[in-house]
Amino acid sequence: MTGSERAAVSIVPRRRTTRFDDEETLEDLLSLLNDRDCRAIIEETSQTALSAQEIAERCEIPQSTTYRKIKLLEDHKILEERTRLKRLGQYLNEYRLRVEEFKLTVTPQQGIELSLTWETDERDPTV
Repeated sequence: MTGSERAAVSIVPRRRTTRFDDEETLEDLLSLLNDRDCRAIIEETSQTALSAQEIAERCEIPQSTTYRKIKLLEDHKILEERTRLKRLGQYLNEYRLRVEEFKLTVTPQQGIELSLTWETDERDPTV
């Protein structure tokens, strides 16, 4: 390869699905999905990353509630925090939806099962 030629490097996203069928985890996740504020946060962060203040404004919920709900969603790996650099070396934490798909399945053999699918790449070992 000469100096003028460049190799194209791309990371191909992979999907990873995790299934939850233990009662405690199912209860926690279904409780989050049943919570109106959590659902609003999930919806608002599905298209673009937002700061906590932006989430509070768009979802019309108090900022203190927003932080509590964000923490719950982060703990269950539904949201992820990123840092947005601003001018003059300032930064802003923002949040985006990590989960690509929620799927609830009920079968006589397996009972109730909730699956979460994440889009990930080789650098993301946390899902």
